[in-house]
Amino acid sequence: MGSPEDVVLEANERKQITLVAEINPALLQNGLHAGTVNIKNDTEEIHIPYVLFMEEPNYPRVMAFQFAHSDQKNGYYYEYYLPAGAEESGIALYDPDTFHYVGSLVENEQSERGMVSGELQDLKVKPGRYKALIYARSEGAEDTIETMIDIGEEFLPPPK
Repeated sequence: MGSPEDVVLEANERKQITLVAEINPALLQNGLHAGTVNIKNDTEEIHIPYVLFMEEPNYPRVMAFQFAHSDQKNGYYYEYYLPAGAEESGIALYDPDTFHYVGSLVENEQSERGMVSGELQDLKVKPGRYKALIYARSEGAEDTIETMIDIGEEFLPPPK
């Protein structure tokens, strides 16, 4: 018999198993590592290939920001996408002319991967145009999206 992790099946028996590997990044160089997991019985051996990537993925930590009036009076809807989750994320506002910090609309901690969204009511900032900095921090690195947003009365074009 082998180690406690060995799985032994009787003839014609089926069982689904999950293989888990603990990888110590200090022992592997960055890059692509490939190999095989070998499964054998008395007469046959099967080789299952694997690929392991040891490096930071090359995509931003935050993407796809939207900000709009909601269907509530003085309400706004926001959403942004976190491809790999984030330890911290949020939306900070700045004066577009002086870049002076105005305040934070959203602050989140330990967000899972996926869309972060919500509604805001009765914001404590003056109506106007602001530079919004949407940020995500994870593992000591940060990515941002910069865009302009309008807070106040919803703009409706004049009738034709």
